[in-house]
Amino acid sequence: SASSSFSFRPSTLFPSPRAALGLATKPGSYARGSIPFLSRRAGASRGHSTSAVPFNPLARYSELLESHPLSTKAVSAALIAAGGDVNCQYIITPSGSTFSWDSSRTFRFGFLGFVLIAPCTHFWYGWLASTFPGTGALAIAKRVAFDQLVYAPTFIPAFFMSVKLLEGTPLQQSADDLIEQFPDIYKTNLLVWIPASSINFAFVPVKFMVLFGNVVGLFWNTYLSYVSNSMDKEEGKPKDEEEKKKLV
Repeated sequence: SASSSFSFRPSTLFPSPRAALGLATKPGSYARGSIPFLSRRAGASRGHSTSAVPFNPLARYSELLESHPLSTKAVSAALIAAGGDVNCQYIITPSGSTFSWDSSRTFRFGFLGFVLIAPCTHFWYGWLASTFPGTGALAIAKRVAFDQLVYAPTFIPAFFMSVKLLEGTPLQQSADDLIEQFPDIYKTNLLVWIPASSINFAFVPVKFMVLFGNVVGLFWNTYLSYVSNSMDKEEGKPKDEEEKKKLV
């Protein structure tokens, strides 16, 4: 039966999504095995032996989400955040120049994906799903509204400041950069995440919401990586505007 409180079992590092979030499996909730291409038993349901079914990475990922939801989401978020930074570094490399990878910068983004992005989105999406259940238009609208009016204005500064402080920027300078750039970041956030969140909340099972967000986040993190590193440390002004145009 579903539990209304968080509990940790000795056999796993993290509780299952339904036990952790107080959600029960209902028809249409897309529990493991209910989506054919996510189930290793899909072949058996068509009269084939499960031993003959080839390895299905999505099925394996689904199983890991059941057994170790938070750690699985943390690893995938780290990889995608790091990928977004590498993508950003490549895009802003001037034409004709040799791409030079800043591995330390990429590591910082991956680290924040692991310790900040995944845990925050894991529990936030769970809270939204349990507080505003259902896939009706009103429930989705409430989730999107809370996501953009409560979560985004809180998470964006936390992420931005974390990036700045990890790269060694003084606290006051980091705060000044945030104040200057937050309006533009938030406007872009609304353009990207209102439609993305609407799709996520309407069609994606709860346990896959973080993954869906991370996929969209590959492009979003490319943008954040650019913005958080676009302030010239000496002049305190945005770098070459031509670089920004490449991301639009």
